[in-house]
Amino acid sequence: MLRDLGYVSVLLLTWTAGVPAQKVVSIPATPACAKCAVQLSAVARLGNADDPAGFGFLAYVVRTGRGQFLVSSDPFIGEIFVYDRSGKFVRSIGRRGGGPGEFNGTARLVVDAQDTVRAVEAGLRYHVIAPDHTIKRSTQLGGRVVDLVAEPDGKLFAATQGTVGAEVTTLSFFDLAGQRSKTFGNLPSSSSLDEQRRHVAIGPNGNRWSLSPANYVLERWLPDGTSAQKLTADRDWLRETNQPAGDARERKPPNRLRGLLVDAQGRLYVFVIVADANWKPIGQNPDPEPNKVFDTLIEVIDPKAGTLLARTRVDLIVMPMHGTFAYSTLEDDVGERRLQVWNVSLLQR
Repeated sequence: MLRDLGYVSVLLLTWTAGVPAQKVVSIPATPACAKCAVQLSAVARLGNADDPAGFGFLAYVVRTGRGQFLVSSDPFIGEIFVYDRSGKFVRSIGRRGGGPGEFNGTARLVVDAQDTVRAVEAGLRYHVIAPDHTIKRSTQLGGRVVDLVAEPDGKLFAATQGTVGAEVTTLSFFDLAGQRSKTFGNLPSSSSLDEQRRHVAIGPNGNRWSLSPANYVLERWLPDGTSAQKLTADRDWLRETNQPAGDARERKPPNRLRGLLVDAQGRLYVFVIVADANWKPIGQNPDPEPNKVFDTLIEVIDPKAGTLLARTRVDLIVMPMHGTFAYSTLEDDVGERRLQVWNVSLLQR
């Protein structure tokens, strides 16, 4: 798991109308707002000792408009767990298997504006979960996805794999039936997995963004698949991103761009998993708490101004969800893993 973490490493019409030929904007490394910082506000802690459910270190988590949370996690393949807004376990959905309403792999979860959750298992099997938690449809997705987000109407904006060749990633839109309706974006020629991957996010005004985890390239996309804006960031602390990850207990892991969120003002929050500030080799035994091995850097970018607003380091691993939500997994006093959901915002002091 620690090895994997090393790898784990439109208001468009108003914003883009009359935009001249696109130019690439480089985001400076020095924050423009010296008194700004990223703030993590606790939303809910999921799970307690009486729950039949549990979590692994990594999970897929969504929060519905009604405040419920749905969670899919590796140790509990076959089930999606539901929690209320206070973090109390409500029920599980599904069971292990390959039939309708069954899961044979950890499902990526996304939620639309109507609280319908779409679960994509192993990048290919597509399940539609209604707001009452019944599984309405299980079918094959019309393409393999490596990251995805739901449009408000339930259609998908996704990074897709295998459009050309065995391991090539680009971007796609999928309709409500899970069929690919459009493919776009430049196809990478590199054989590096990081070069081929994209993280995706969508803002409340419909702006669609992708992030290249290898090169720190952010692109904003129009509904027709046209790239409307491109931002790049040159960071000294990402220069070793292409180095092999190795075992983070014995070799200092390279920094990895992990994903992004978009807030109501259109600001971008870029998440970077980095080695803990006090990292040192500890050998393979004992297996340490991953939050003691890794930290998270979060950069806040204003894409309209082309500036970096803030950079904050958090002393644990924080994973982006959707909207302005993120999560961490933490061990409680008896060693059981709990899931903490955060709201991520920009604090202007």
